[in-house]
Amino acid sequence: MLENYGMMMKQSGRYGVIDLTIYKDKKVFITGHYGFKGTWLFTWLKKLGAGVQGYSIPNYNAKVFKKLYKNEKENYQYITDYSELYMCMKNFNPDIIFHLAAQPLVLEGYANPHNTFYTNIKGTLNILEISKSCSNLKGFINITTDKVYENREQEIGYTEESQLGGYDPYAVSKVCSELITKCYSDCFLSNNVVVATCRAGNVIGGGDFSPDRIITDIMNCHFNNKKLIIRHPNAVRPFTYILDIIYGYLSLGVKILEERCFFQGAWNFSTKEKTSVSYIVNKLGINYEIEESDKHETTVLMLDSSKSKEFLEWEPLFNIDMILSETFKWYKEYYNNEKIITGEQIDEYEEIRKS
Repeated sequence: MLENYGMMMKQSGRYGVIDLTIYKDKKVFITGHYGFKGTWLFTWLKKLGAGVQGYSIPNYNAKVFKKLYKNEKENYQYITDYSELYMCMKNFNPDIIFHLAAQPLVLEGYANPHNTFYTNIKGTLNILEISKSCSNLKGFINITTDKVYENREQEIGYTEESQLGGYDPYAVSKVCSELITKCYSDCFLSNNVVVATCRAGNVIGGGDFSPDRIITDIMNCHFNNKKLIIRHPNAVRPFTYILDIIYGYLSLGVKILEERCFFQGAWNFSTKEKTSVSYIVNKLGINYEIEESDKHETTVLMLDSSKSKEFLEWEPLFNIDMILSETFKWYKEYYNNEKIITGEQIDEYEEIRKS
């Protein structure tokens, strides 16, 4: 079905045209809007003129959101609280939902597996169940992770059809979230709502203060004169720029709002560029020490984003050196000048996309 759509768009001359202005005056519900990705998504949608309702609990990154939106009504709620979530969603009655709320940290998953499973599974179940009652809802996008794939340490990227499977509690909880999403898409929402999942990982950009992430640790050590400790310097990842990823999510949302069909299912968003952790720290000129870890972690994890390239005309614009430059600029302004340049970087990125 999707292949037929692609051929139809090419013949009509409409293929590859992604106009984000469709979000103007649309009602967009974002869970996890205080998070790293959530803040960037919330900010971009606000710039597009969307009516945005966030639903989140305070987390490591909430300070960025609060500084950007001092007058925004706070809505501290747990995604696992069904009654509160039901009232919020029903009163708002969104056109589209971006579900990002989760326990997103691998090491936290090891430390507190029960909370990880409870949050990531029940949270997804709650919002999908309530989505059945939202009369205006046209699209539901669940933001998961590249770690949902059964990792075989292969050099080629995993496609959306690759086998799912996780090792650690975080990864397994996200596999469960994917399966629950597909079940609701097939059994309960298929007649009215287009349901999709987005798989990306190792996203880099300003505003990430979550612990045990390489950029967060580097910036914290650099600007606070601390020693950097890393666990796996030779691990290779498809490090992708935050705005490339958010643009992919928004592009998929546009297609869902415009076309209503064809775009259900899973979508990968990732660069083809392979970068090691050691390259990043050396490029930024940071001295580090290696700390042995007994926690399982894959050496190579790559995604194949051919589907997004073909049907969304999505490709990352920024290579790793550009990503590191823009990311360092964000943190430099934050630490040295107490300034948040999220909005400015979105404006600059849009200009590059248009050129």
